[in-house]
Amino acid sequence: MFDHTEARVELEAEVFGLFRDIIPAAVFLPGGGLETVRQRQACIPDLRLGFPVPLAPRHAAYIPRRGRPPAAGREEEAAPAPRPPCAAPGPSERFLAELKVCGAGPTRYPRGSVDKAMDRRARLLPGEYRRKVADVDREHHGTTDGQVGPLQARLEQLAGGDGLQGLLGLCVGAFGDCSTDMDRTIRALADSRALYLSREAGRPLSEKETGHILGQYRRVLSVTFVRCQSACLVARMGHLGEASKECAGRRRVAMQEGERMREEAAAFFSAHVRGRGF
Repeated sequence: MFDHTEARVELEAEVFGLFRDIIPAAVFLPGGGLETVRQRQACIPDLRLGFPVPLAPRHAAYIPRRGRPPAAGREEEAAPAPRPPCAAPGPSERFLAELKVCGAGPTRYPRGSVDKAMDRRARLLPGEYRRKVADVDREHHGTTDGQVGPLQARLEQLAGGDGLQGLLGLCVGAFGDCSTDMDRTIRALADSRALYLSREAGRPLSEKETGHILGQYRRVLSVTFVRCQSACLVARMGHLGEASKECAGRRRVAMQEGERMREEAAAFFSAHVRGRGF
């Protein structure tokens, strides 16, 4: 399995408390509107990553242009992004990241699409994040539509400014395909590992050695993605056939029994209030 400590990358999962200090304390009390742990966080990113190397920029075709795709033989080839140089010692650059695993449905893989399915899914994440914090701003800070509240301003500050450009959409598809941000992250992991090994050896690593690390990371992670998708598919096979009908029957009986118990408890309470209870 892949270990982030091998690449000397900072990793924090389920980042809690990003907006705790700017949410009014009164709403945390019983009946205040934000009583559960999830509600009190407003927005919980899956990961916060810290890289000691620069993250490669997104290519120019990350957001496809509107209109029909170019004719065959006239495609505009985007120049490959330059490899980031080895960074000098210093603080890590931190990014918020959201991890999504998508199935092979018509929503994620529509017919006639010209761009990558996982890039389309990744481009939806900033809007989803913004809506979560905007709802809390509107309800508890009195903001209106189009107005940036304190929670949204904090989110944009943490995720790279306007448009949440620093939010990494780590999306994996049903066929082992991944988003551009996932590829950028894997490259940054390999560069970070190469930087550590070069410092340990006291010499810069060659392109061949760095490419070997990148290829190894890609193999390990791609196999992990495909195995997870296959495990989820096999687990859902239990919902088909005669066994699934028997499970549905047991769930139906359990629901009926639960409803009968609720009605019995309500009848007992009603009789007790009228004075004819035990």
